[in-house]
Order: sequence, then structure tokens, then C-alpha cells
Amino acid sequence: MKSERRSIWLRVLAEGVAIVASILLAFGIQAWWEGRRDRVEERAALEGLRQEFAGNLDQLNAGASSYEKSLRMTRRLLALSRADSLAPNPLAMDSLIRIGWLDYGTFNPGQGVLTALVTSGDIGLIRDARLREAIGAWSGMLDDLVEEELMMARDSQERWAPALQARIQLSFVHAVNEEQVSEGPRPDYRKILGDQLLENYLWERIDNTRYVLADYARLHALVEEIIELSDGSLR
Repeated sequence: MKSERRSIWLRVLAEGVAIVASILLAFGIQAWWEGRRDRVEERAALEGLRQEFAGNLDQLNAGASSYEKSLRMTRRLLALSRADSLAPNPLAMDSLIRIGWLDYGTFNPGQGVLTALVTSGDIGLIRDARLREAIGAWSGMLDDLVEEELMMARDSQERWAPALQARIQLSFVHAVNEEQVSEGPRPDYRKILGDQLLENYLWERIDNTRYVLADYARLHALVEEIIELSDGSLR
């Protein structure tokens, strides 16, 4: 009898161990599979982010280059206004006024991949804490740049252009570089050279352009960091 009971208990114990082992194995397989799935999804997210921010970096480079050109033109306009020369080259002035006085930019980055990851919560798939932190800083820095650009656009449309329009006809200003010939009569640029209000606006535009370029530089450094960290996680 004792032998039979011992045999039964051993069998029950063995069956219990087998059941527990099978459950643990199932959990282990499930955890492994979920971990593998997460890594596959993480890699897809990283590749998408990397591509998106690489495109944004190209846009940042182009935008900064445009603002740097505008800044040079604005400084040349200011130098002409403060010089003794009373006969500026009309074609050169067309471009100087358009690019150095009236133009402004708007940075419109791609954010489809990032928005989808944040909305779905899949941004948590990214294991690199530094990368998550850098991505988290993106929105605030982007808002700063957009705010500066919008302010510059409002100033150009509501203050600088009307002040210039009150002194000369602006409809002729459509040359995009000094080599391009624009048709139509040329205004007398002497009407705007030496004007203290317009010079004040030029100084203001120079300061605003510097602020925008500083925001571009900060965002550029952040995007480079995001791309570098993404590359590191993809290796």
C-alpha cells in the first residue's frame, strides 16, 4: 500500500512538474517571440525616423543657406543706404530689395513617422534613452523656430513691405538674382536710400534673421544627434 501511494504521489508530482515546466516554457517562448517582434518593430521605427530626419536635415541646410543669403543682402542694402553713392545699379537693387528686405522662409519638416509613433505609443519601443530624450526635445525647438519665422513673415508683410511701398513701386521686384533682367520701369531708388526709418527696419531685419539662424543651428545640431543615435541603434 505504501509503495502504491508513493508511486501515485510521485506520478502526481511528475505530472505537476511537467505542467509547470510546460507553462514556463510557453511563457518563455511567448516572451522571446514578443521581444523579437518588438525588436523588429523598433528597427522599422528607427529606419523610418532616420529617413524622416535625414530629409529634415536637408531642409534645414537649405533654409539656413537662404537666410544667410538674405542676411548678406540686407547688410548690403544697409551699406548702400549709408553710403554717399546716389546711383545704385537698378538690377542689383531689384534683387537686394526682394531677397534682403521682403523675403522670408518657412520650415515645414516631415513629421509623419514621428507623429504616428507618438500617437500609437510605439515611441516606447525605442530602447535608447538618449535618443528618446533627443526626439522629445524636437517639438519645443521646432516651435521656437516656427515662432521666429512667423514673426518675421508678419513684419515683412505688415511693416517692412508697406513702408517700402509708400516710397517706391514694388510691383517690379521679381528678379531672383542680379543676373536676371526684370522688365518694367525702374523706380528712383534714391527715395529710399538714407531714409532713417527704413534703415531702422533693416537693422531690425538683421537682428531677426540672426535669431532665426540661431534657431536653425540649434535644430540642426539636434537633428544630427537624432540621426547619429538612430544609426547607433540600427547597428
